[in-house]
Amino acid sequence: MVQCVYISDTVKPGIGCMFAIQSAPYLSVRKKKHDEDEKYEGNERYEGYCADLAEAIAGKMRENGFEFKYKLQLVKDGAYGAKKENGTWNGMIGELTRKVWRTPKI
Repeated sequence: MVQCVYISDTVKPGIGCMFAIQSAPYLSVRKKKHDEDEKYEGNERYEGYCADLAEAIAGKMRENGFEFKYKLQLVKDGAYGAKKENGTWNGMIGELTRKVWRTPKI
């Protein structure tokens, strides 16, 4: 089952969003250790296969001279997507069709 989708149709090439469903071991919110005071920000807030894969791809792209920035973004309703009676979609499919990635704040 697809856990994350990368979208790069943004204002600037090499910048995009990766939509994901929170589901361990694929992606989960990183828990703060009891001895840590700092909060995690940006993509560091997440851990799991999708987070590791995204960072590995970004690292390879940078090694080869390409600018590559991404934002991990959880699907707001946590659903993969189902077509509603009015013809629109919810979940990951709905966010993709509504193009909510157009202005990623990276």
